[in-house]
Amino acid sequence: MNTLFAAIVEGNAAVVMWVVIGIVCLWRLYMTTFRMDDWLRLRKEEEERKAKRHERAGNAFKGALFVARWWLKK
Repeated sequence: MNTLFAAIVEGNAAVVMWVVIGIVCLWRLYMTTFRMDDWLRLRKEEEERKAKRHERAGNAFKGALFVARWWLKK
């Protein structure tokens, strides 16, 4: 560990790059193995919000179309 710390302090770019890549890979491994259920839950909630938003937009469009037809008949 002393050599890693010394390489970071001295600014050895190759060692620092590999340390950063290692941290990112470990973080990704953790997130894909232990946190996948949270990600799936968030994804499902987002899809439900999009579906509700789409439904509200459709209802608003239908209402506007009804009003426009009524207005043009008069």
